[in-house]
Amino acid sequence: MEARYALGTALMRLGRTEEGTMHIEEFRRLQAEAAISERRTYQLERLKRDAAVSIARSEITTRLRSPCVKRCRMRNPRPRRTWPSGSR
Repeated sequence: MEARYALGTALMRLGRTEEGTMHIEEFRRLQAEAAISERRTYQLERLKRDAAVSIARSEITTRLRSPCVKRCRMRNPRPRRTWPSGSR
């Protein structure tokens, strides 16, 4: 992408402004496309992280409310910090 910009500026310095302008415009178009692609990738990764957090929270809440966990706690009333991970 940068090579296209360098070519465009070199052509403009040589007086071949039409060709140089064409390459610089193509560079700008490619740069804009890359920025859009990066933004979409960032947004997708953020959605994935948010979904993972939501799923994890839901699993923890489900585990804490499950009858099995409640029965286990009634039978062995240790402090919460000693319960296995995911059930705190």
